[in-house]
Amino acid sequence: MSKSYRPTYAKINLSHLYDNYKYVLSLNPNKTIMPVIKANGYGHGAIEIMNYLYDKGVVTYAVSLLEEAIELRKANHQIKILMLGPITKDELSVAESYHIDITAYNKYIIDDLLNTHMHVNVHLKIDTGMHRYGLDHEDEILNYVKLIQDHQTLKLEGIYTHFATADENYEYYLKQLDMFRSILSNIKSKPKMIH
Repeated sequence: MSKSYRPTYAKINLSHLYDNYKYVLSLNPNKTIMPVIKANGYGHGAIEIMNYLYDKGVVTYAVSLLEEAIELRKANHQIKILMLGPITKDELSVAESYHIDITAYNKYIIDDLLNTHMHVNVHLKIDTGMHRYGLDHEDEILNYVKLIQDHQTLKLEGIYTHFATADENYEYYLKQLDMFRSILSNIKSKPKMIH
C-alpha cells in the first residue's frame, strides 16, 4: 500500500500552453517565437512539449545545457535549437556535430570560436544588467560582432540580452533596454535574430 503525505501533482494542459504561444505570437505576428524548455521544460517534459508544439508548426527552441540540446536533437532532427547556457572549448565540436546554435557570452569562448574552422551558428549575449553571462563593453561587443561576421565558418545568427527585474523595476528595465538598443544601433549588419 502506498501512502502519500504530499498529494501534490502538476497537471499540464498542452493546449493551454499552445494558447499562450499563439497569444505571444499575436503580439508580434512577424517574429519567430522561441519557447525556452530548459530544465526538462521546467519539470514538465521538454520532449513532450517540443513534440506537441512541433506538430503545431513551432520549429525553434532554447535550452540551457548541452545535454538538454542533445536530447532534443535526438528526438527531432528538423528543429532549430539554441543553447543559452555556458559551453566549454571541448564541447564546441559536440555542439557543431549536433547542429546546435550556441551562446557566446565572454571573450574566452569567442576567442576559442574564432580560432577554429567549425561551422557553428553563434548568438552573442549582451549583459545589460543581469550580471550572469554576457559582454558589457560596447566597443568590445562591436569588435566581436565584426570578427564573427567576417569569420569564414562562423555565422552570427543572433544577439540577445536577458533583462534583470523586467517585471519589478520598470525604470531599471528601461535603462537596460536603452543600453541594448544603443548597441544594436551601432551594428551595421544586424543578425537575423534579435532577442
